[in-house]
Amino acid sequence: MNVAAAREILLDSFGRVRDLTAGLTDGLSMEAATYRPDDQANTVAWLLWHLTRIQDDHVADLAGVDQAWGSWRERFGLPFDASATGYGQDSAEVAAVRVDPALLAGYHRDVHDLTVRYVEQLTDEELARVVDTRWDPPVTVSVRLVSMVNDAVQHLGQAAYVRGLAERRAPEPEPVEQAPVQHRFYGDLAPWWPLISAPDEYAEEAAFAATLLTQAEPATRTVLELGSGGGNNAFHLKSHFEMTLVDLSEDMLAVSRALNPDCEHLAGDMRTVRLGRQFDAVFVHDAIEYMTTESDLRLAVATAYEHCRPGGVAVLVPDHIAENWEPSTDHGGQDSRDGRSVRYLSWDNDPDPSDTTTTTEYAFLLRAPDGSVQVAHDSHRLGLFPRELWIRVLEETGFTARSVAEVTAEHRLPREFFLGTRP
Repeated sequence: MNVAAAREILLDSFGRVRDLTAGLTDGLSMEAATYRPDDQANTVAWLLWHLTRIQDDHVADLAGVDQAWGSWRERFGLPFDASATGYGQDSAEVAAVRVDPALLAGYHRDVHDLTVRYVEQLTDEELARVVDTRWDPPVTVSVRLVSMVNDAVQHLGQAAYVRGLAERRAPEPEPVEQAPVQHRFYGDLAPWWPLISAPDEYAEEAAFAATLLTQAEPATRTVLELGSGGGNNAFHLKSHFEMTLVDLSEDMLAVSRALNPDCEHLAGDMRTVRLGRQFDAVFVHDAIEYMTTESDLRLAVATAYEHCRPGGVAVLVPDHIAENWEPSTDHGGQDSRDGRSVRYLSWDNDPDPSDTTTTTEYAFLLRAPDGSVQVAHDSHRLGLFPRELWIRVLEETGFTARSVAEVTAEHRLPREFFLGTRP
């Protein structure tokens, strides 16, 4: 075969790779791009990034020029070395490739252009040049180029299959439209919150949380707290970190602003809020227990991941997990200098042990400064999940995860803190 025919075949082959890649990225949703049939499977996003990195690396090496990756790496924002191509990466690294499909398409176009420029100047001598003597027979340029096409086509086939699985999954049942649950705790009872749950009760737990929040590399300066409530944790943490507080309840944010006027406060749902910026650490205290389904829990963890920078940490603190929950009762309350007083009784129970929720019933006696007393009741449905699920959800989202037992001097069972590190 003469060199002109070889160039024509190679250009056609790499052109098919380009067209298949463009077709796979066209209309590709982020959900489909990051879908995994199981926790060890490759995603469409990773497969397309990997095949493009291999082609970029090999062609640039053959041509003796810089890789196209140099102008794309920062835009991808992946937690890998500049030389990484995906070869030999593990499941967590695969999960870390969460990028806009448009970036994958643009990067591949640049790599294809680099490839075309090289192939168009091929000569008989260049095609016969030996580039790897570790094989028998030694690998020549022509063999390396054919191997690239073969590798790319295999990965494109896998990517097309996974995209098909993602887009043909049986749709989840549409949720029944219901009015949002209104907890009186966070509505008309919010002004009583400091007498129900005072900031000084959080000192020890916040101090332990701070030891985990400082485990980001480089050192932690900014912390996003999701479900920050009345700001009792932030009251202690703000002496260590620059705190941004997000809560669903405007009434609770008002309580927190009075306690923490030096902190940024924003309204938002931990399942859906997107602030468009990242933090050194993300903290979610017991508000995470209002995630009553695995789906909701995954949404909240995804929010933490999206707002956590590479090298940062997320700390999640449910009051209980399935392994240590027990029915219980509690009581408390305080008096304030303005003449108001609160006394309450709480009852933790599990009406249906077969599901993933428990219920806490609250009864309040609220005394106003004039001595009048009102009675209030509030019912809270909370999520309860096993340790394995917490770890699995964190890891499938992209974190490296572990659980840490709380160190406490209080007469109660230590909580389990779940620590996720973003690679």
